[in-house]
Amino acid sequence: MRAKILLLVVHAAAFLGFLLTPALRRERKHQALLCYGFACMSILTFLEGWRWYIYLVHALPVYCAVLAVWAGWLYDRGGRYRAVVSASLALFVLYSAATVIYRARLDDYHRVYVATLDYLRTHVQPGDLVMGSAEFGPGLGFREHVLVDRHLGYRNHLEARWIVLDAPFRERSESTAPEIFHHLERTLAQCRLVYESPPAANAYAVYVRR
Repeated sequence: MRAKILLLVVHAAAFLGFLLTPALRRERKHQALLCYGFACMSILTFLEGWRWYIYLVHALPVYCAVLAVWAGWLYDRGGRYRAVVSASLALFVLYSAATVIYRARLDDYHRVYVATLDYLRTHVQPGDLVMGSAEFGPGLGFREHVLVDRHLGYRNHLEARWIVLDAPFRERSESTAPEIFHHLERTLAQCRLVYESPPAANAYAVYVRR
């Protein structure tokens, strides 16, 4: 995931190269593409509160379009530019394929998510309230068990029998308002850890109220 930051650097370089190339900058269709790209960038940077990497899915198509136009212009110039563009494209394809193969071999879906869901299905009793991530709703039932509440009852004063924390929740909890953070600590102090999934980027920890 950290290596993929380099791809954003390449996209930023494409925008800069676009702006510094008069032949591209003068065309109206390219101007519209740049404006749309800058709008996406501005919204994700200044208006989107979570600033979570998954929201890049909304901006990457236009980023890739800008990069493709700029890379195509460089390729058409021939010589060293064509060699650099060809080599970069080959490296990108190899890197993308390696990433997909690596994630497929990790199989976090079965190894982490399904294993945690199976544990909950085995132990959660009828009427038990489970506060956790939304992905457990289809497996356990939103109506029967699952309530997505990142504040663990701070506002609705509900007490869950089961609490499922994922890695992003634990990373963000310390940045919440102090009163909410203290509530989270008090709530977890009333629970005991009964299950931890294997290590992963989105590992789960299951707590049950004492």
